[in-house]
Amino acid sequence: MSREAYLLWGNHGSTFGIGEIAFTVISSLSERYSVRPTKTIRPGKLNIIIDEFSNPHFVTHFLKTKIESPATKYVIVATEFITPISIFGIELGRTFNFFGAADDWRRLLRDELLRGKNRLPSYLHQRYIGFMSAISACDVLVFVHAAIGNELRDAMKAFPNLVSPPTVIYPEFFMPLAELEHQLNTRPIGFNLTGTLTRYRQRTMKRLVRTFQRAGWNYPIWKHSGFDDSKPIEFTNQSIRFNYGYEGNDGYLFNINPPQQDAWPFSSPMRILRAALLGQIPVITKKFKDHAIEDISLWWDHRVDTALKIQFYAMDRRQLLAQYLGSIEQYNLLARRKNQEFLNALARLES
Repeated sequence: MSREAYLLWGNHGSTFGIGEIAFTVISSLSERYSVRPTKTIRPGKLNIIIDEFSNPHFVTHFLKTKIESPATKYVIVATEFITPISIFGIELGRTFNFFGAADDWRRLLRDELLRGKNRLPSYLHQRYIGFMSAISACDVLVFVHAAIGNELRDAMKAFPNLVSPPTVIYPEFFMPLAELEHQLNTRPIGFNLTGTLTRYRQRTMKRLVRTFQRAGWNYPIWKHSGFDDSKPIEFTNQSIRFNYGYEGNDGYLFNINPPQQDAWPFSSPMRILRAALLGQIPVITKKFKDHAIEDISLWWDHRVDTALKIQFYAMDRRQLLAQYLGSIEQYNLLARRKNQEFLNALARLES
């Protein structure tokens, strides 16, 4: 019999941007837990909270509920990278997703100039502050990318309330792969790019177009779609519905995933997952080798011969699809094995 858990979404205001993370949580628990949505914390229950602690009043409520109802159990899903802010090797502090780009320094300067002027810090730093406060009441801490865990390895020393060391969770493809095969067989050749169209991504796609033109391709080869163009997840009072099978019907065969910027240091497993769930083949432009789900992706290397090979798939893509679906099966075996650590942590929590 499945145990009951509640996935909190009210702290996000909407389900925008959390579909793949919710899928990762639910798929990793699917064999043992029935996960239901909740807009508010459920006292005395197992609550799973996807990191969004930017509102200090929510953080206060989160901490107070644990004190007033000690049987309340918290799993926090960390989604952002804890990064140092350093100048000449001297660490000035820490925050989320500070990679030394110009925008990162502008946000830092703004925070310093406006400190104490009835202004909140920048959004990501406010989230970081709330996240670090919330860990003090957390029971199980998990993260969606192994690199996030690099700064959380010693968390049990600072937060003895944790029942086990923080661990990474992996999305599992629990739908029959045959459901993907029809879409993959009928999609036209081309690339969808989802998310923010940064300058680096624009340059990458212009280079892709030139490469295909050199290979004799004279048709549209890519299309940009914002995340707000689709609604892959819906929460009702009692259930969570994923709409990936309907959202991706009009897309190309490939879904390309360039980093936001040239110096971006990590892979984007949630974007790879989204592409696969939409019934497309994920394509990466850099190999980071930091997450197993990268292995289901194709690598776009900007070579004319690669463009010619992709054009050939308009005639015969049987071998491509066999390799792709086989890679998902292999990935699933690894994901289930890795997720055992999460399940073991929950077993200790509930014993």
